[in-house]
Amino acid sequence: MFMDSCLPWFPLLSKLDPAVYGPPESAITKDLIEQELLQHGMGVDEFLSLVISDCFWKLLTRAIEKKRFFLLDYYDMLLPLIEKMNSMPKIKAYASRTIFFYTRTGFVRTVAIELSIPPTSSSPGNKRVHGHDNTTHWIWKLAKAHVCSNDAGVHQLVNHWLRTHACIESYIIATHRQLSSMHPIYKLLYPHMRGMAVEDPSMPCGIKLVIEETLTQQMVFSYGRL
Repeated sequence: MFMDSCLPWFPLLSKLDPAVYGPPESAITKDLIEQELLQHGMGVDEFLSLVISDCFWKLLTRAIEKKRFFLLDYYDMLLPLIEKMNSMPKIKAYASRTIFFYTRTGFVRTVAIELSIPPTSSSPGNKRVHGHDNTTHWIWKLAKAHVCSNDAGVHQLVNHWLRTHACIESYIIATHRQLSSMHPIYKLLYPHMRGMAVEDPSMPCGIKLVIEETLTQQMVFSYGRL
């Protein structure tokens, strides 16, 4: 799992158009964060005096300043695609926001998960926050499964495929077309091209790129062609 960044501010706000995707404010509230941190003992002993004196906002601000909170935010990226995803057979997807807390003992604990769907012509949008609730433990597990699915899909399709394979495609083609295999720059680049392309005499430049079959990538790491 790849954290986007430390939690930059609170409350969280979306940059999407409110007229299309609903209110920009996140449904994750400071009251819910306070409940999760205290009820489930996530290593906030050094801040308890502030909580006891009814100054939880100072607790939250100090924890953010100390970079103890982390954010995994796929809300703005995925919400515009959710309606199309959910129109596919046997598919149910949500845009997710997840907040983590770095404890004194060195563990990163999940504090809260927000799952959202956009408003449509037939139904209003919905944002629901899930925390550690023993009475609905299976829902908490399912919420984490949605976050893991979003995280894996974004990592493989965006970070791995798009920003690595797709970006290096032009360099691979240019190298094979313009440089001799004995050229020093070819020798320098060759180790970085292994796994990106395979030799294929039928292709114009003598190679076939691994990324050419994009539908396979989308079916493996997401819900299909989006």
